[in-house]
Amino acid sequence: MPQPVLATEPHAPMKLSVRALKLTDEQFAQLCRENPELRLELTAKQELVIMPPTGSETGRCNGRITYLLQRFSFE
Repeated sequence: MPQPVLATEPHAPMKLSVRALKLTDEQFAQLCRENPELRLELTAKQELVIMPPTGSETGRCNGRITYLLQRFSFE
């Protein structure tokens, strides 16, 4: 069985090859439903990507972008 590729950066996503499992779209959807606290992605190469949670800096940047878009739309 292939070994997982472990992230070397503290906030990098972890990628796991699930090709041997032949994970279907419905199985992936079920995995996501059963683990709502995780941010999961399934790539075309059948890699399951587990994304780390975003931090407060990301939230601050997203808030700023939202504010600027909202302000721009009313000008």
